[in-house]
Amino acid sequence: MLVSANLPLYFGTEIKVATKPIDPRSLFRGNYVRLDYDLSPIKTNKKFQKGDKIFITLKKQNTLFVSDKVSKSSPQGLHIQCRVSRVSTPEVYFKCANISAFFTTKAKALKLEKELSKSAIAVIMVDDSGKMALKNIIPIK
Repeated sequence: MLVSANLPLYFGTEIKVATKPIDPRSLFRGNYVRLDYDLSPIKTNKKFQKGDKIFITLKKQNTLFVSDKVSKSSPQGLHIQCRVSRVSTPEVYFKCANISAFFTTKAKALKLEKELSKSAIAVIMVDDSGKMALKNIIPIK
C-alpha cells in the first residue's frame, strides 16, 4: 500500500494548487501541516451522494490548477480522484486522499507554521488514474 501511494511521486505529472494550512501538529500523528485546498467545492447539476468516488478535471489558471468539472467516471486528460464529503446543491464538496496532510520533522513543521500563516502553494504529483501524492509546500511571501 505504501508503495502504490507513492507511485505518483515517480510517475505523475506535477501540478501546483493553492492551499491554506489548518493545523501544524498532532499529539497522535506527529509533526505535519494539515491542508485545505481551493479545489472544493465545485458547482454541478449532477447528483452525488456523500462517499461517492468522483473525478475532478483540472484546468490551469495562470500558474496554478483549479477544479473544472466533476464526473463519476474517469475522464480523459489531467484529473484527480476524490470522495464526496458533503452535498449542498448545486455544490459538491470533496476530500482527496494523500494530500490532506504534509508530514515533516518537528523543526520544519514549526517553521512552516510561521511561514504558512495565510496561504501557500502545494506541489502535487498526479498519475494517469487521478491518484495523487503531495510533494512539497511552498510558502507565498
